[in-house]
Amino acid sequence: LQTFRRYTSAYSTLRPQALAANASQDFSHTVLPSSLLIPSRDLEPFKLHASVIFSIFDSFEMIPELGPNGVHFSPETDTVIAHCKMGGKINGKSESGAKLVKQGLSEWWTECVLFVKMDRTGREVVEVREFVHSAKAEELKKR
Repeated sequence: LQTFRRYTSAYSTLRPQALAANASQDFSHTVLPSSLLIPSRDLEPFKLHASVIFSIFDSFEMIPELGPNGVHFSPETDTVIAHCKMGGKINGKSESGAKLVKQGLSEWWTECVLFVKMDRTGREVVEVREFVHSAKAEELKKR
Protein backbone atom coordinates (compact mmCIF):
# COMPACT_ATOMS: atom_id res chain seq x y z
CA LEU A 1 0.00 0.00 0.00
CA GLN A 2 3.01 2.33 0.26
CA THR A 3 3.14 2.88 -3.49
CA PHE A 4 -0.61 3.54 -3.55
CA ARG A 5 -0.25 6.09 -0.74
CA ARG A 6 2.61 7.80 -2.58
CA TYR A 7 0.46 7.90 -5.73
CA THR A 8 -2.57 9.48 -4.02
CA SER A 9 -0.39 11.88 -1.99
CA ALA A 10 1.29 13.08 -5.20
CA TYR A 11 -1.95 14.74 -6.29
CA SER A 12 -1.41 17.45 -3.67
CA THR A 13 1.91 18.47 -5.29
CA LEU A 14 0.09 19.67 -8.44
CA ARG A 15 3.05 18.22 -10.36
CA PRO A 16 2.39 15.61 -13.07
CA GLN A 17 5.97 14.34 -12.66
CA ALA A 18 5.29 13.49 -9.01
CA LEU A 19 2.04 11.76 -9.95
CA ALA A 20 3.92 9.67 -12.53
CA ALA A 21 6.97 8.98 -10.34
CA ASN A 22 5.91 5.41 -9.53
CA ALA A 23 4.36 4.62 -12.91
CA SER A 24 5.61 1.69 -14.95
CA GLN A 25 6.72 2.14 -18.57
CA ASP A 26 3.48 0.49 -19.74
CA PHE A 27 1.25 2.60 -17.46
CA SER A 28 -2.34 3.29 -18.51
CA HIS A 29 -5.06 5.52 -17.08
CA THR A 30 -8.76 5.09 -17.82
CA VAL A 31 -11.62 7.29 -16.65
CA LEU A 32 -14.97 5.56 -16.19
CA PRO A 33 -17.85 5.41 -16.84
CA SER A 34 -17.16 4.97 -20.54
CA SER A 35 -20.18 7.17 -21.32
CA LEU A 36 -17.92 10.16 -20.57
CA LEU A 37 -16.04 9.27 -23.78
CA ILE A 38 -12.63 9.99 -22.26
CA PRO A 39 -10.01 7.88 -24.03
CA SER A 40 -7.55 5.73 -22.08
CA ARG A 41 -4.09 7.26 -21.85
CA ASP A 42 -0.57 5.97 -21.55
CA LEU A 43 2.01 7.79 -19.42
CA GLU A 44 2.83 10.89 -21.48
CA PRO A 45 -0.80 11.80 -22.35
CA PHE A 46 -1.71 11.13 -18.71
CA LYS A 47 0.92 13.64 -17.53
CA LEU A 48 -0.39 16.19 -20.04
CA HIS A 49 -3.97 15.61 -18.84
CA ALA A 50 -2.84 15.98 -15.21
CA SER A 51 -1.11 19.29 -16.00
CA VAL A 52 -4.34 20.65 -17.54
CA ILE A 53 -6.40 19.56 -14.52
CA PHE A 54 -3.81 20.81 -12.03
CA SER A 55 -3.71 24.24 -13.72
CA ILE A 56 -7.33 24.76 -12.64
CA PHE A 57 -6.46 24.37 -8.95
CA ASP A 58 -4.47 26.21 -6.28
CA SER A 59 -4.65 23.06 -4.19
CA PHE A 60 -5.87 19.55 -4.97
CA GLU A 61 -6.19 16.40 -2.91
CA MET A 62 -7.04 12.76 -3.49
CA ILE A 63 -8.19 11.55 -0.09
CA PRO A 64 -8.89 7.84 0.43
CA GLU A 65 -11.84 7.23 2.74
CA LEU A 66 -10.81 6.26 6.26
CA GLY A 67 -12.16 3.21 7.99
CA PRO A 68 -12.63 -0.42 7.06
CA ASN A 69 -14.49 0.26 3.80
CA GLY A 70 -12.19 2.90 2.32
CA VAL A 71 -9.20 1.00 0.93
CA HIS A 72 -8.86 -2.65 -0.04
CA PHE A 73 -5.94 -4.60 -1.49
CA SER A 74 -6.43 -7.69 -3.62
CA PRO A 75 -3.24 -9.79 -3.59
CA GLU A 76 -4.68 -12.01 -6.33
CA THR A 77 -4.73 -9.10 -8.79
CA ASP A 78 -2.14 -6.79 -7.17
CA THR A 79 -4.83 -4.10 -7.14
CA VAL A 80 -5.74 -1.47 -4.58
CA ILE A 81 -9.39 -0.37 -4.64
CA ALA A 82 -10.18 2.87 -2.85
CA HIS A 83 -13.17 5.15 -2.41
CA CYS A 84 -11.76 8.68 -2.48
CA LYS A 85 -12.81 12.28 -2.14
CA MET A 86 -10.99 14.50 -4.62
CA GLY A 87 -10.86 18.18 -5.39
CA GLY A 88 -9.59 21.43 -4.03
CA LYS A 89 -9.45 25.21 -4.30
CA ILE A 90 -9.84 26.77 -7.73
CA ASN A 91 -6.94 28.80 -9.15
CA GLY A 92 -8.61 32.06 -10.18
CA LYS A 93 -5.41 33.17 -11.95
CA SER A 94 -5.51 30.43 -14.59
CA GLU A 95 -7.72 30.90 -17.64
CA SER A 96 -9.94 27.90 -16.89
CA GLY A 97 -9.95 28.57 -13.17
CA ALA A 98 -10.96 32.21 -13.69
CA LYS A 99 -14.02 31.03 -15.65
CA LEU A 100 -15.04 28.80 -12.75
CA VAL A 101 -14.54 31.57 -10.20
CA LYS A 102 -16.71 33.91 -12.33
CA GLN A 103 -19.41 31.24 -12.16
CA GLY A 104 -19.25 31.26 -8.38
CA LEU A 105 -16.98 28.26 -7.77
CA SER A 106 -14.11 28.76 -5.36
CA GLU A 107 -13.72 25.03 -4.64
CA TRP A 108 -14.68 21.87 -6.51
CA TRP A 109 -15.05 18.46 -4.85
CA THR A 110 -16.31 15.09 -5.99
CA GLU A 111 -15.69 11.44 -5.26
CA CYS A 112 -14.31 8.51 -7.19
CA VAL A 113 -13.36 4.88 -6.86
CA LEU A 114 -9.78 4.12 -7.85
CA PHE A 115 -8.60 0.74 -9.08
CA VAL A 116 -4.80 0.94 -8.93
CA LYS A 117 -3.01 -2.12 -10.30
CA MET A 118 0.59 -2.59 -9.18
CA ASP A 119 3.36 -4.63 -10.72
CA ARG A 120 4.25 -7.91 -8.98
CA THR A 121 6.76 -6.16 -6.71
CA GLY A 122 4.24 -3.53 -5.59
CA ARG A 123 6.69 -0.74 -6.45
CA GLU A 124 5.20 0.49 -9.73
CA VAL A 125 1.71 1.52 -10.78
CA VAL A 126 0.77 -0.33 -13.96
CA GLU A 127 -2.81 0.79 -14.44
CA VAL A 128 -5.27 3.24 -12.90
CA ARG A 129 -8.98 2.95 -13.55
CA GLU A 130 -10.76 5.96 -12.08
CA PHE A 131 -14.53 5.62 -11.75
CA VAL A 132 -15.75 9.19 -11.31
CA HIS A 133 -19.06 10.80 -10.39
CA SER A 134 -20.17 11.36 -13.98
CA ALA A 135 -22.48 14.32 -13.27
CA LYS A 136 -19.70 16.19 -11.43
CA ALA A 137 -17.20 15.39 -14.20
CA GLU A 138 -19.62 16.68 -16.84
CA GLU A 139 -20.24 19.80 -14.73
CA LEU A 140 -16.54 20.65 -14.64
CA LYS A 141 -16.13 19.84 -18.34
CA LYS A 142 -19.04 22.13 -19.33
CA ARG A 143 -17.96 25.03 -17.15
